[in-house]
Amino acid sequence: MVSRFLSWLLTDTGKTFVGGATIAASCLSYVGYILPHTFLMYKYQEIVQLYRNGFEYPVPPDLLARAKQVVDELNVHPERKEDIRFFNVYGFDLFLAGSTMLQVGAIIGLPANFMYKTTKDVERMKIQVGFKPVPWDAEHGQALMESLVLGENAQRAGIARQIYLADNNGRLYKSTIPSIMIILVYMANRAININFGLYIRPRSLRMGVYTLMAGLGTGMWLVINDAISVAYDRWVDDRVAQLGEPYITGSIDLYQKLLSRNRALRTCLGDEGPKQYSFYGNEESVFRTKTLPLTQRLDYFKEKLQELRKCEELIS
Repeated sequence: MVSRFLSWLLTDTGKTFVGGATIAASCLSYVGYILPHTFLMYKYQEIVQLYRNGFEYPVPPDLLARAKQVVDELNVHPERKEDIRFFNVYGFDLFLAGSTMLQVGAIIGLPANFMYKTTKDVERMKIQVGFKPVPWDAEHGQALMESLVLGENAQRAGIARQIYLADNNGRLYKSTIPSIMIILVYMANRAININFGLYIRPRSLRMGVYTLMAGLGTGMWLVINDAISVAYDRWVDDRVAQLGEPYITGSIDLYQKLLSRNRALRTCLGDEGPKQYSFYGNEESVFRTKTLPLTQRLDYFKEKLQELRKCEELIS
């Protein structure tokens, strides 16, 4: 049965079917990527939302006011300003879904530790790492606790970063890459089959070519996707640095705390720690560069602060 179906795919009707299936797969990949950022965005929010006693935990008024003030300071276009909404996200990382360039707008998740003002506010009994309690009295436990408390400028810098990421077309660019790669892989396979007469060659040879081209296509998709992410990271850091000294010092504090947190988690996670975080606190990835390393981003803002101080000395 399978052999008969594979033989049918070599007929003109079968080739037409494969072409149609490729177009359908391309469309589905786009829809699968964009749905959580459009029509299913609020369902996505329900999954990552912070809950207390089974109910959504609202953003505290002072934190919400701070976030909206950042929106005003970034001079977001008035028509898009109302499309940015905030909520409390589970965990200790900022969250972003959607885009102001899309009809549904964007949602930015503010992590629980944005509500901490001192280490006394850290919810020690509720926090686990690797499904295990954190040894808060240990050196790495103390470091983790201190890293979770962010100053207002650090919070503002983190929020500004998410707003800039939301207020551009990056989401749309990244959503089209898988679709384009599926079409390109199909066209490349078809061209190879025709030019090298593989339709009359052994099926195993064609399968080998298809596997190779699929691997190359996947690799190209990952490289392009990561390149876009890194480019936007650089662009965002540059825009945040232009906001002035409070945002520069806030970014330095933010990245120092993130690196400190990751180093503490590296120890807390035991054998799994070095697989996820480097000695310096950067996220480990063998073959990919999903984002700019935190150490590189920290150095960038330190350089910007030095440049600002030099300019102030020249003026005075």
